[in-house]
Formats: sequence, C-alpha cells, structure tokens
Amino acid sequence: MKKLIQLILVLVIIGVALLIAKRLIDTRPEAVKKPVERSLPVVEVITAKQTEPEVSVITQGAFSAPRESTLSAQVNGEIVYVSDQFEVGGIFKKGEAILKLDDTDYKTTLVSTQAAESQAQAAIKDAEVALEMEKARVAQAKRDWEKLGRGKEPSALLLRKPQIAAAESRILSAKANLEQTRANVTQAMRNLDRAMIKAPYDCQISMKQLDLGSLAAVGAPLCTVFELGSVEARVPITQEDAGYITVDGTTEVTASAMVGGKMKEWTGVIERSENRIDPQTRSTFMIAQFEGAELPPVGMFAKIEILGGKMEPVISIPRIALIGQNKVIVINEENQVNFKEVQVSRTSDKEVFLSGGVIAGERVCVTVLNTPMEGMEVQVLAEQE
Repeated sequence: MKKLIQLILVLVIIGVALLIAKRLIDTRPEAVKKPVERSLPVVEVITAKQTEPEVSVITQGAFSAPRESTLSAQVNGEIVYVSDQFEVGGIFKKGEAILKLDDTDYKTTLVSTQAAESQAQAAIKDAEVALEMEKARVAQAKRDWEKLGRGKEPSALLLRKPQIAAAESRILSAKANLEQTRANVTQAMRNLDRAMIKAPYDCQISMKQLDLGSLAAVGAPLCTVFELGSVEARVPITQEDAGYITVDGTTEVTASAMVGGKMKEWTGVIERSENRIDPQTRSTFMIAQFEGAELPPVGMFAKIEILGGKMEPVISIPRIALIGQNKVIVINEENQVNFKEVQVSRTSDKEVFLSGGVIAGERVCVTVLNTPMEGMEVQVLAEQE
C-alpha cells in the first residue's frame, strides 16, 4: 500500500512538470530574424584639385661674413700704438686707425727724398740755362763766320755741336734723375702711410696675432677682421629645386634659429649662385645675403626657407595619400577602390604634387588601409574639399 502511494505521487509530480513545460513552450517569444550586415572598411577621402603652388625650398646653412681679411705689415717696425678697440670683438669704421708701427725712419727717408727732388729740379734748370748759353755762342759764331768765312761751311767745332749735345744730354740726365727722385718720394710717402694700419672696411676683429711692443716684419700677420653690415649663408640646393629659384637679388629668403630659447627670424635674398654641381651630393650651392641693423652672429647654423617661383598646373594631394613611390587609391562613384599610377612632380613635407595620373575632382583616399584590393568596397566617412 505504501509503495502504491509513493508511485502515485511520483506520477502526479511528473504530470505537473509536463504541464508546466508545455505552458512555457506555448508562451515562449518568437526570435526576430535580422539580415546579416557586412562590415566595410571606413575611409576618409579628399577631392583632388588643380593648383599652381609657389615652391618653398627648405634647406640649411651657417652664417658667414661676406669678407674676411688678415691685415699684415707692409713695412718693418715696432708696434708703438694700438687702438683701445684692438681686442677680439673690437669694431672699427672704414679708414679708422687700428695700430701704428714706428715711422721715425720713414719720416727721415721722406725728408731726404724730398730734398733730392728739389736738387734734381734745380739741376734741370741749370742744364737748361747751360744749353741756352751754348745756343747763344753758336749764334755768335755763325755771325762771325759769315763775315770771315768767305762762303765756306763752318765746321762742327765752330758751331759748338759737341757742346750742344753735351748740354742736351745733361738735361735728359737731370730729368731722368728727377723722375727717380719723385719715385723715391712716392715710395717714402707710401711707406710712411703703411706704418699706420687702418680698417679696410667696417669690420670687427676676430683674431689678434701681434700686440703693442711687438716687432713686425714685412708680411707678418697683425690681426684678422671680418666685414660688418651683412652676413651670408651658403646653402645647398638640389638640382630639382634650383629650377624654381631665380638668382637676381629678388628671391626672398627667411632664416630661423633658436636664440636665447626663442625662435628668431631674419629676412634676406638669394644674391648669387656658384653655378656648379657638387660631384658627391649632386647639389649646387647658392648664397643668401642678409642685411639690416640686427643680424645673426657669424657662425650660427640656421634653417633656411627660400620662396621660389610658381609651378605649372598640378594636382595637390596630402603626402599620406601616396602609396610607395607612384601610386594612390581613388574611390569611384560606387565607393570602390581603384589603384592608379601617378607622375610625381614634386614633394614637400605635407603635400605631393602630381603632373599626371589623377584628375581634378577625383576622390583620393587619405586613410591607410591594411590590405587594400582593387574593386574592394569601402565606406566613405568624410569628404574634404
């Protein structure tokens, strides 16, 4: 009896469970079927535009003085005077005295040569007077011969020809001596002037070789100076960039460098070109000149930007859009990838200028795709003009 009751309870429990399960199955929600969405790569594009950009050439170089000279002694002598500015960094105006050599001997020589010049001038006058006297004697001799000569020709001695020749020779010799004495005076004046060392142009001293009390021999270096008022920068230019730069003193140049923790700029022009190609770098060198009241120090290294001429009409795209050396991705109207080979005319830090391969109005992809394939569909996120 007990076992029967247990069996009935089990059957009741199973029945209730079946009823609950059936109820749950009948009231279950039905799943909504959704279409499978494809995941397309998202890209940004830029509309290619035709432009005639101005070429900006970026290079670098160090500033130098346009002229630098080593002043040397042209005469012998002890340095007896130096300017208060005769120090490294000292500044002189053109013609200003820098130092002076002992000129006592040169003053004496000048006085002596001037005296010799005066004597030579007096000797010429004496010789000219002597010649005039001989000519007067000849005239008197001719008059006497006409009275006593009975029609015969007078002899050379009678006409005093040897004496006339000697007097003329004496004049020539005196004149030659005068020229020599004048040359000696000129040389003495030159030597006296050379004893004073003057600034050849507005300059600054960069090095001293001798100082006060030193004995300077002919040719001995005294100091080294460099010209003030302007500086130059010798900058390398590629053969491609050189074609866009006009060397006529009007092409603008901007130099920039850090000075005291601040970026400073100076404006100049391309003054000239060396017109030769370096065999190792295959570049040419141009000289940028800077003038003004405030100039960069000689020796400073700076970034140089040269504003060149305009290019022929080209297509400009961002540099990131270029794949390899000569390919880009163009997105067609169906948002599909098309690879195109292009002709690169010029590149800059941010842009690439194309002379062929892409036309104005085409959409160029500026997103880097991992594994792009020809005809692959993409989703265009943004389009820039």
